[in-house]
Amino acid sequence: MPPSSAPRGRPEIGCTGFSADFEREFSIRYQAALDHVPQPYAGATTVFRSKAQSLRDPRFGALGWEQFVSPLPRVHTIPGHHESFLELPNVEHLIPLLDAILG
Repeated sequence: MPPSSAPRGRPEIGCTGFSADFEREFSIRYQAALDHVPQPYAGATTVFRSKAQSLRDPRFGALGWEQFVSPLPRVHTIPGHHESFLELPNVEHLIPLLDAILG
């Protein structure tokens, strides 16, 4: 294998080694993602958010979903942080809320 021309400590980025079909399909899907403009969703939505927030990048309200849904989402705050609100004992606060919503 020839030595990499990428600077040391920096990963080489590219699509070399893939079939032409894969590269073409990837390019089409990537461009579609770039071109996509989300449309507002008109229906009931619920946001479950963790109580603990990052000090560097705190998020408030419905975590930005307000711009994509109408009416405004119902927001439930669950104890814990992003990685622990689905773990015991925090998830015990989430279970009855999901049961009520999903019926």
